Amino acid sequence: MNCPVCASSKTSEWKKDGPYNFLRCDNCGLIFISKIGYPENPEEQYKSDATSFSEYHLITAPNDRKNFIKTLKELERYQKPKTILDVGANVGTFLLAAKERGWRGIGIEPTPKAVSIARKDGGEIIEGFFDENFPEKLSKAYPGIEIDAVHMGDVIEHLFDPLVLLRTAKRVLSKNGYLVIVTPDIDSFLARKYQIKPKEHLVYFNKKSLRLALERSGFEVLSIHGQARIRDIGNAAKGTVKLSTTELVIASIARLPLIGKILNNSLRLFKDELFVLARVKN
Repeated sequence: MNCPVCASSKTSEWKKDGPYNFLRCDNCGLIFISKIGYPENPEEQYKSDATSFSEYHLITAPNDRKNFIKTLKELERYQKPKTILDVGANVGTFLLAAKERGWRGIGIEPTPKAVSIARKDGGEIIEGFFDENFPEKLSKAYPGIEIDAVHMGDVIEHLFDPLVLLRTAKRVLSKNGYLVIVTPDIDSFLARKYQIKPKEHLVYFNKKSLRLALERSGFEVLSIHGQARIRDIGNAAKGTVKLSTTELVIASIARLPLIGKILNNSLRLFKDELFVLARVKN
């Protein structure tokens, strides 16, 4: 099976996990799950909230907001607040953070439950998938709108074909528009330990493969670097990764304020995700 980023046929088995076959591209380093024999229906999972966990994102919203503010500040070094599209908006936390900073935020989200929660908070949000038909759907919903920036936080890893996602982003962006991506860094220890989720994450990037994906999709990469997310270890047991008994005990202890603060701060020493800022290449 060819690499979905660089199209190289030089791939090798990276890992086998039950019915899931992980392949590694020997050219660009992308890790991806083979479509052949994949037992899930990704679209149905998101429609049913099976992998989006709207309630969980309400719990993590305070820390998510801090992370989103940090993302917006980096973007604002290049683009003053105008109109931003949040792909995979979930319960609308990013839209609220963007509004605080003077942006007009519009979201796209496939999970009905999450859309309902976001709209209750006043979020402008379109229900559906960010697919090749989305630009037309956006034009119908918002005639004449110009999108100055697109944000994809924890989105690109959920698709078999990331180039379709990136090229769709380019289609909706205005001339010289900006794209912000945050995704797990497969070269990091923590991502390899806690972000291997074959029911959700279908592709796993490092700096080289993500840069190549963007360049092949018509973007100029302005910044790409590792970063640590603000997290609460005490919430780990409520996520989608199966934890060991020891890890569950640590998560329980982390709910104690002082211990939790120490553990959470220690996590920030590990840069387990990639932050990318890119601009449409004209």
